[in-house]
Amino acid sequence: MTTEINSESVVQALDNIRNILEHKVPDEAVIEYRHLAIGPKERILAFSIKEHHTLKGTDTPTPYFSNQGYFSDLQGRVLPGSSCRTSLAVDASKLDSAYKWPPAQPAPFDQPPSLFTNTDPLGHSKQAYFFSDGSSLVTTGPSVPKILRLKGGGAQLWVASVGVIAQGTGKYEGARGLSSYVGSAHFPIWPDQPEEQFKLLAAGFEAAITAYFKLVFKDDQA
Repeated sequence: MTTEINSESVVQALDNIRNILEHKVPDEAVIEYRHLAIGPKERILAFSIKEHHTLKGTDTPTPYFSNQGYFSDLQGRVLPGSSCRTSLAVDASKLDSAYKWPPAQPAPFDQPPSLFTNTDPLGHSKQAYFFSDGSSLVTTGPSVPKILRLKGGGAQLWVASVGVIAQGTGKYEGARGLSSYVGSAHFPIWPDQPEEQFKLLAAGFEAAITAYFKLVFKDDQA
């Protein structure tokens, strides 16, 4: 009887240990998620970015956002020594489309057509990500901004970018793949006039971004 009780106790203890290990939160930031990859060579990166954005060149036909920030993992742990630099030039004559949304899509959804009115990019952006080990990734691609007015007079700004890896350094030198970059900012008060909106954006604001990469290292390419 004693042996049976001890065996049950051991099994329970092992179950407890396994549960702790499976749910343990690591002390260091984690941005690589191998279990999300498909195939033996694909690498997955995902992380959050806190950026400060400033709209510059507001007196030109193509003002641009100049942005700087740093990374944290998806649990909010900061990656020491990380930084990013991003920019997006937009066509000021088309900014009204940022308030417009696509029409409802017809079923069935697993076949055409796609009604893509009001989804065209307003510019092409570039993003440079610098990691604490000296490695870096640089991407470029189209960006779609959207602005939604909120009750109370504020607004929510979103920007979604598709990035194609153009270059890298360190362990990412020669890497190829794609990324997505989706950011947002909140403005408690959003002016009605474009000139006042530009002034607000030119004064600088904080944005929260999530970046997601699917890539293959140079050594794994044919």
